[in-house]
Amino acid sequence: MFLADYRLENWMKEQLVHSLVAKGMGTTTDDLSTMADMVQYRLDLPRVVILFKLEPKINDFATYSLQNLFSDRMRESVLNVIHEAAFFHIDDLSLFYKKNLCILKSVQDAGSARKVKSLTSSIVKRLQLIYPGLNVQVGIGSRAVKPTQICQSYCEAVFALHHPSPNIIRSIDEYNILASYLFEQQYANYDCLALKELKSRFDTIGARYDMQQTIQCLLANNLNISVTASKLYIHRNTLKFRLDKLKEIVGLEPCHYFQHAVLCEIILCMSKHNG
Repeated sequence: MFLADYRLENWMKEQLVHSLVAKGMGTTTDDLSTMADMVQYRLDLPRVVILFKLEPKINDFATYSLQNLFSDRMRESVLNVIHEAAFFHIDDLSLFYKKNLCILKSVQDAGSARKVKSLTSSIVKRLQLIYPGLNVQVGIGSRAVKPTQICQSYCEAVFALHHPSPNIIRSIDEYNILASYLFEQQYANYDCLALKELKSRFDTIGARYDMQQTIQCLLANNLNISVTASKLYIHRNTLKFRLDKLKEIVGLEPCHYFQHAVLCEIILCMSKHNG
């Protein structure tokens, strides 16, 4: 690809992504559709936003021309690596946006979205193999079902990317990151995609195991198993069974992790708010 063609294509992608992620842009549906058609981007597909922060290692600053990472030629080279990876699908969109490599990954369903983290790992390994002097950090947002939700997935990915986690790949669906995100949002952002997904999994076992009342009682009694079982008039082992199901199906362990207890409380607040 000639650099002039690369610059033009990337500019068109930037305009589209900026319209999708920037609030209050006032872009009409027709304008959005026109921009999407120009870069062969399907607006009807669910997407997950993935952000890669790429920086040269300090000691290897002069190695492999990484000091030119943000030159057009280097960016085009990185994008070619992405496009050639098995991870990348024809319906995915990739570009450099605000200095980060941004991928709008198409995902057909929630199951596919949960696989994104492991797939992203293959991209990281490929980049580090080709560019050994490169530091890579990744932030992953939630699954956006509609174009209007891309903004939320992007904000979640940005937060995850900058979260002080030792992991190279950080996802908003990690409960410590999600809890921190909700704290920053002052607890009341019930529109958070990751939180909605969590509550959806919680609701699948809510009625069957009387989970809402169980968690409410558990939190009210400072996570004390014996006291909670007594208050609910159930055997201690019955309560443990319910909590095991909560861990197995939802992934929450409120008695073991503070962030999980906080998320349980927020889920209960959501139920009251929506009720």
